[in-house]
Amino acid sequence: MKTIALRFTILTVISLYSSFMTVEAKSKPKELSTPFSNHAANYETDGHYWTVLVVATMLKIRDAKVVAFNAEFPDNVINEDGYTVRGRLTFLLPGPQKKVHALTGNDPEIEKAKSLRMLQEATDARSMGIASHRLGDSYSHINDRTGRMYPHVLGHVFLWQKPDKIRSNAKRYLAYVYALVKGMGGPEAKIDMTVFNYIAEHRHE
Repeated sequence: MKTIALRFTILTVISLYSSFMTVEAKSKPKELSTPFSNHAANYETDGHYWTVLVVATMLKIRDAKVVAFNAEFPDNVINEDGYTVRGRLTFLLPGPQKKVHALTGNDPEIEKAKSLRMLQEATDARSMGIASHRLGDSYSHINDRTGRMYPHVLGHVFLWQKPDKIRSNAKRYLAYVYALVKGMGGPEAKIDMTVFNYIAEHRHE
């Protein structure tokens, strides 16, 4: 019985690990509705999903919804209404921590530049979404105490979700939006920032 139980546990862990390690969505999202519906105002949904969707739409990016769906996918699976179906917790895994969440302990400017370059070089909606996620994390995952990115492995586990909330640093959120616009639309790209300025000013509090 102990052997059977051990095998079951190992298979379960492998299955979960394989699911989390997949950082790109394998299917397109359905039609979606109202933006910025998450009143917690965090990077997981408002920052990664709705911000990316609105920016990509304003820039007339092809498959904007697919881009946004994949920008959210490392954190959560989103349904057709833009609500979380389930979390994915890839930020706990060593590979995605560096690749997708910018949890490297490095100089933030290096990570911002790397993420921006990934976005500019993206060749399809899925890779554009993943790069957009990393770009957001390159801004939200900065440790204000050390001035560096939160470290590999531990991340910001002791602060839980605080660094991922827009209200924790609204100016940094706006800087991320500007970088997202340039990354998707090119150095000369501009959009109406009214909605983003409103979010930063009111912080959904």
